[in-house]
Order: sequence, then C-alpha cells, then structure tokens
Amino acid sequence: MKARSGLVTNIAWVSTGNGLALAAGFLSSVLLARWLGPEARGVYALILTTALLLAAVLGVNAWQQAFGYLTGKARYPPARVAGNGLLLVLAGAALAALLLFLLPGRFLAALFPDLARADLWLVVLITAATLVFGVFTGLLVGLDRIPVLTAVSSARPVVSLLLQLILLGALGLGLRGAMWELALSAVLLAAVALLVLRRACGIDPALDRSLLRDAARYGAKSYPGHLGGQLLSRVDLYFVALFGGLEAAGIYAVAKGITEIVGIIEQSISQGIMPRVIDQGFAAAGAIVARGFRLSFWVNAVVLLAGALLAGRFIPLIYGAQFAAAVPAFLLLLPGVLLLTTRTLGAFFAMQMGRPEIQTYYILGAGLLSLPISWLLTRQYGYLGAAAAFSLVAVLRGAAAVVLFARLSGIPYRDILLITRDDLALLGRLLRPLFRSRLSGGS
Repeated sequence: MKARSGLVTNIAWVSTGNGLALAAGFLSSVLLARWLGPEARGVYALILTTALLLAAVLGVNAWQQAFGYLTGKARYPPARVAGNGLLLVLAGAALAALLLFLLPGRFLAALFPDLARADLWLVVLITAATLVFGVFTGLLVGLDRIPVLTAVSSARPVVSLLLQLILLGALGLGLRGAMWELALSAVLLAAVALLVLRRACGIDPALDRSLLRDAARYGAKSYPGHLGGQLLSRVDLYFVALFGGLEAAGIYAVAKGITEIVGIIEQSISQGIMPRVIDQGFAAAGAIVARGFRLSFWVNAVVLLAGALLAGRFIPLIYGAQFAAAVPAFLLLLPGVLLLTTRTLGAFFAMQMGRPEIQTYYILGAGLLSLPISWLLTRQYGYLGAAAAFSLVAVLRGAAAVVLFARLSGIPYRDILLITRDDLALLGRLLRPLFRSRLSGGS
C-alpha cells in the first residue's frame, strides 16, 4: 500500500539528495578530465554515450514512464509490474549484445578507436544496468517512494567517484581503470536496485501479457519522443568525434558534462511533483506543474548566469589548461540547457492527461531537426558548431512545450513564466532543511 508524501517533502528529499549527487558528479568530472586528458576522456564519453543511447533505443524511458503510470494508477500489482519489467530487461540486454557484437569491424574501429571487440561487454553491461534502473525508477515513482529513489540515485555518482579515486587515482590505471569503474558501478547499481525493489514491492516474474500490452500501448506513445530527446542530447558527440577527433570530443564532453550537472535541479523538481500530478485533478495538477516549471526555470537561470560569469576563469583552473577550449562551448550550450527545463511540463501531458504522445510530437521533431543542423554546423565549425546547434534546437523545443502547455492546461503564460512570492517562499522551505542539516553537521 502506498504512503503518499507531501509535495514539499518530496521535492526537499530529491533536492537534498541530488545536491549530493551534483557535488560528487562535478568532482568526478574534474578528476576524469585531469587523469585521462582530452583524448581518453573522449573515449570514455563515447562508451557511456553509446550505452545510454542504446538503452534509449530499447525504450528505457518509455517503459519507465509506463510502469510509473500503471503503478501509480493501481492498474496492476507492483510486484507483477516489477517482474515483467525485469523480463523486458533480460530481453533488451540480449538484443543489445546481439546488435553490438554484429557490428562491422570497420564501423567499430571508427566508433571506438581504442576499444577491442571483446570489450563491448562493457557497453552491454552499462545498457543492462540502465534498463534495470529504469524499471526501478518507474516503480518507485508510481509507489511514491521518492525518498528511497533519491537515496539510491544519489549514491550512484558517489560510488563512481570512490571507484575513480581507487582505480585511477591510487592505482593509476588510466583509461582501463575508468572502464572498470563503469563496469563495477553498473553492477552495483543494478544489484542495489533489485534488492530495493524486492523489499519495496516484491518481484513476481510470472509473464503477464495484459500488463505488457498495456505498458507497450502507453509507452509506444512516448517512445518516439524519448528517442528524439536522446538524438538531441547524445548524437552531437559522435559528430564532434567524426569531424574533430577524440580530443575535440573530450573537450566537448567536459563542456556538456558541466551543463548536464545543472540538470539535476530540473530532475529534482520533476521527480518530486510526479506523484502529485498523477493523483490530483486536472486544474490542481496543472497548477503544480506550472509552479514546478517556474522554480526549475528561474533557479537554473540564476545558476547558469553565475556559471557564465565564472567559466572563463574557473574551467581552466579546475579542469586544467588543456580544457580551456571548453569555455566557449560551455557558453554556447547555456541557452539550450535553460530551455530544457521545459521537460517539467511533460509531466502534465503524460501523467495527468495520460497522453504522452503530446510531448512526443515536439521532442521527436526537435531530435530529428537536430541531426542535419548539428551535422552541418559541426562539420563547418567543429565542437562550437555542435554547441550552437544544440542550443538552437533546444530553444525551439522549449518554446513549443510552453505554447502547448498553455493551450491544453488553460493556464496563462504569465502564470507559467513569471515567478511569484509564493514560489520564493516555497523555495525557502525547500532550502531550509538543507541548511539545517549543514549547521547541525558542523556543530
């Protein structure tokens, strides 16, 4: 039986946990840059990007959203949802292995210059762990176990950081050590997710064709959109590697990695409001989503403005002089990163209206549009062109999301975009527990 948590409690839990994840992720990105250098950092980024893109092709985000919806609406027993989700993970991992190991040798050498075919197990392993975590996230969102989800999610970058300190820092294993870090992190992540799922709701692996049919029917509506999101966010790295080489890919990966850390703010708010969006009425859910977007947009705006002012001095200082070229790419990425906060609005279409296909239209359109634009600008201007293409398409996508949300929810643009005193008061309530914990920790 689900125990519903308060909206503020959910967001506070996720914000606090993701604050820890942000710190660990930032430190990890710095250490990887300094210990690997631009070229090896590019290889590391391509391995991780390929695994995440492959998981997206296999539908991890669509299944996650479907399982969250079916569980939150109590359509099926959570244990049955978990068991059938894991059956899909096994099928997906097998398909991923088949696809990768059948790659032509010439294509493999171009994609991973320093990776042998025997090492493709690493990409398969990360893909499988990502699929497991997708099932885990969907179930816990549907069950409104946000604090548990936050604890596990926050532990991911911390564990990665500890393994990097051992394998790269203490043992000096370089790129091979970074690959082992990815493998061990994936195994630990999947193991913890399975243990928590078993305790939270149980796992019933009995095949339920009706459940899978309903999940597929729901997920099919959002799958193209999720895939479009990955096209916008991931494929540009391949273009940079193709036209600029691995060193350019490493520099671009650092610039984009810093901006993705800031995305934790939007993820915190989106995850925190999701259970309320599912179980509230139409008007109340629309107001919750609008407030979540306002907070996400303006907090990100302040953080990104500070980043823009400090980037020229601090990126070379922290990451090393060899990554100074990441500064202009970072600045070009900022407008697009800010408008990606409109992902919060998608919760209304998918979880309240039950129509995930709405966001599919503009997200898939943006993803497809990004391919020729990114290709052309990257070919002409290198990784700076890739950054400019990303921001251009992300801004267009964000504008479309705002327009659609305003028309379908009936909420005026002013109430969607302009922050209010109540929002600032809510932000203070969210930050107060964090400051209290730090003060008590230092006393």
